[in-house]
Amino acid sequence: MASTIQCLLFLSLLSYSFLLIKCDEEDDLLKGIQQYRSTLNLTALAATAEAECIADGVADTFQNRPCANATYLNATALSTFPSYTAVMARCRLNATNATGNGQILSTCVPNQQTLAISNFTSRYATYLNSTGFTTIGVGSEDDWLVVLLTNMTGTAINGNGASGLALTAITPVVLSLICLIMLV
Repeated sequence: MASTIQCLLFLSLLSYSFLLIKCDEEDDLLKGIQQYRSTLNLTALAATAEAECIADGVADTFQNRPCANATYLNATALSTFPSYTAVMARCRLNATNATGNGQILSTCVPNQQTLAISNFTSRYATYLNSTGFTTIGVGSEDDWLVVLLTNMTGTAINGNGASGLALTAITPVVLSLICLIMLV
């Protein structure tokens, strides 16, 4: 019994460390973009769960795509992204009611995440310097980083009328703690 609990605790901490690594790279990029905008005396962008979910969904579409394919990437309007409807549905957002402008900014920087901020600020300066965006979301998959800049209104809601802010996630640690309680 004790070895089972120790094993579960070890696995939960291991999975949580992978989650922290991913969050650190996304958080670093978000902080870098906010600092960049601050140096230009632009207002900070609001980071929302909806924008993060969309950015993560877009990043997931790049899974297993080599960085060699990153050279042709340009900013893409969110509404024209090939998986737009699927990504919005995954985030429990109603794509048909979403109004506003959204731009997907993506890059691939293999094993050198510190270069990501300079890559974004030089490549996508026009969008990052814009006062037309109010919200930001950052997602990642493998070596790919995706930033969503948007000014979408709160009309993108799920089918039951609840705001998209109701998105929740259970972290591996919480899941492991639930398992431990059930074992005791």
